[in-house]
Amino acid sequence: MNIVWGLMAKGVRMVTGRAMPRWLIWSGLVLGLVLLALWGGPLAARGQGGQSCFAVYPSEQDVLVGRSGSFQVRVENIQDLHGVQLELTYDPAIIDVTALVTATHVFEGMSGDGWTTVDETTGTIAHVFTLDGSELQGFNGSGMILEVQFTALQHGMTAIEFAQAVLTDRQGLSISVGCPPSARNGSVRVLLLAPTSTATSTRTRTPTSTVTPCCPQDPSWTPTATPTASPGPPVLSVTPEVYIHPQTHNVLEGRSSAVEVRIRNAPMLYAAWVTLRYDPAVIEILDAGSPGPLEQGDLFAGKDWYAFVPPETQVIGDHITYGATLSFSEVPGPTGEALVRIHFVGRSLGVSPIVIEEVILTNQQGISLPHTSQDGLVNVISIMPTPVTATPTPATPTPSPTPTNTPTPAPVTLLYLDPEASSLALGEVRTVEVKVANVTHLHGIEFHIAYDPTIIAIVDENPGLPGIQIGYGNFLSPVSVAQNVVDSVGGVIHMAYTQGASDPPQSGAGVVARFRVRGMGGGATSLAMHDTQLLDGALNTMAHSAVGGFAAVDSRVVSGFAFLEGRSQHGGIQITNGATLLATTKNDGSFVFISPVPVGSTIDLTARHPGYLHANKSLLMTAETMVSAGSTTLLGGDVAGPRTTLARAAECAGDLTVDAPGVADGRINVIDLAFVAGRFGAAEGDLTWQPSPDGCHPEWFAHRADINGDRVVNILDLVRVSANYGLSGPTDW
Repeated sequence: MNIVWGLMAKGVRMVTGRAMPRWLIWSGLVLGLVLLALWGGPLAARGQGGQSCFAVYPSEQDVLVGRSGSFQVRVENIQDLHGVQLELTYDPAIIDVTALVTATHVFEGMSGDGWTTVDETTGTIAHVFTLDGSELQGFNGSGMILEVQFTALQHGMTAIEFAQAVLTDRQGLSISVGCPPSARNGSVRVLLLAPTSTATSTRTRTPTSTVTPCCPQDPSWTPTATPTASPGPPVLSVTPEVYIHPQTHNVLEGRSSAVEVRIRNAPMLYAAWVTLRYDPAVIEILDAGSPGPLEQGDLFAGKDWYAFVPPETQVIGDHITYGATLSFSEVPGPTGEALVRIHFVGRSLGVSPIVIEEVILTNQQGISLPHTSQDGLVNVISIMPTPVTATPTPATPTPSPTPTNTPTPAPVTLLYLDPEASSLALGEVRTVEVKVANVTHLHGIEFHIAYDPTIIAIVDENPGLPGIQIGYGNFLSPVSVAQNVVDSVGGVIHMAYTQGASDPPQSGAGVVARFRVRGMGGGATSLAMHDTQLLDGALNTMAHSAVGGFAAVDSRVVSGFAFLEGRSQHGGIQITNGATLLATTKNDGSFVFISPVPVGSTIDLTARHPGYLHANKSLLMTAETMVSAGSTTLLGGDVAGPRTTLARAAECAGDLTVDAPGVADGRINVIDLAFVAGRFGAAEGDLTWQPSPDGCHPEWFAHRADINGDRVVNILDLVRVSANYGLSGPTDW
């Protein structure tokens, strides 16, 4: 009876919003007794032998028309269960789902996030839950994942079947089960009230899709649909501020006190992470009690949220780390100011700065928010100031920027070709300019451009001199020319010159050289720029990026853009046609290639990058010489797939094979969420970041969880999976 009363007292949220009548409650009690009996019979039979299993219980049941019933999804003999993704189907014309019970599930008392949905039109129940990274061990044993309560609508039978079922452990590995698929499903048979009655359903059904949170702390909590992720930085009317409060704090030696890390002006805030530095010789961090040395603030009070960092790793040496995030069904935005409260005791006389070394603020799409920060100061003194000389309440500090993992990049000094791609007919001549951008105090240049002389020829700009020369630009004054010659046989342009000693260096952007190309033969050639130098007024080399181009003769050129969601650099995306690599994007997301198909044909393009769903596009090749493929943004979060087996080197200790998460499978689901959460905090250089060179640990690849490429697995990666949860590829282009 305790089981039945527990289910009635906790976690029941009505899907339809109707109150439960008294007869329905008594029917639930009777049904509970039936379930208890089944637990000792068919239920035990399914778990016999100690094999792992998940299944619908009871497997078969009879319910009268108009009466209520329920069934459970249970796991048996499961080890290290960290996440589940289930999808059940039923006939909505036979039964109507009225309530869901999730509070008394296998993860009760553990920190995690998830949701449950019911689609009454298609007859689909979806349930997703995963533990977060603070849970070092998953669920072991047997128990209920979900209970579904329903009302019988009309005479007939409906199967309760698993359309999808994924169980994963903490490492993101799919958990194998021993029971066959036929033993996992169930059925409900609805009987007439009396043999002579005619079964009709008078209930009018309005198709809806209802969402019920998996395990809310607040019964009034209701989720919102996961928003569609959109690329680009968030637009804020105010700049979020992260600051230490109070900014200056006096404390007597041997006395305890506290400071807070606060956040304000952050209406789009979804997750936050801070790293602080202090002087342990001056102050000593105190234990704030369970769950660790830091006290949770009121930033997300009243909402469903959890902390990222396990208690035992929050304070190490002279650094403090703390992070918190809303569950991905919550509405972004803070309800308080304090992210975390830090308790300390004055250890010895002196001053300890509270320095904010790292801040990451992100919105629900996993894009970092621009922000400012203000450090604090703790003075440990022997005598407190008198009231006359008391330190006044500090004015609102002038914020100073703090770099984050994804800062706005400084302008990169460039040496490049304009246009990057040229399309010519046979015999046609086009001009290409060599340009610089974002330069400071430029005094001289050197570059070399390789090309295929069978495809194009370089037109001589100075017929009065021997050989072939190219032209100069107007950005610099070429006084001392070391090289200006074209090797028409080897296919190389050589250019090197400086200004005169009295000529002022130039800053900004402009043209430093130009040349003309003539189409000589059908095909395409790269204009590969190499061995480049930019010199300042002291003839020191300047850091820069050099970007070449290409020219196509009597061919079609295809160009476009592909972006990586949540990143500011978009290089490395492969554009393919089947197994053929056509192009790779540059950092600005641009790509260009020669069409491999004739006019009137269609080419199937795919954009791929590790950790992201791929995008497809069918492009009709028109008669235009320059064809646009448009732009696409790849959605992040596809980092792992179902369990696979990898070979261990023969000379290594242990089994010759090892289980590991499989390669990305084109779906962002519970496996991806568990994979990233299980590697939260991993960074480049860690032992498990890459497979070991000796072949003993081929399963070490935490780098796959670093979706945004900042070389650390943090909240930006976890939020990216959460924001795109449930999506699959290919996405539209």
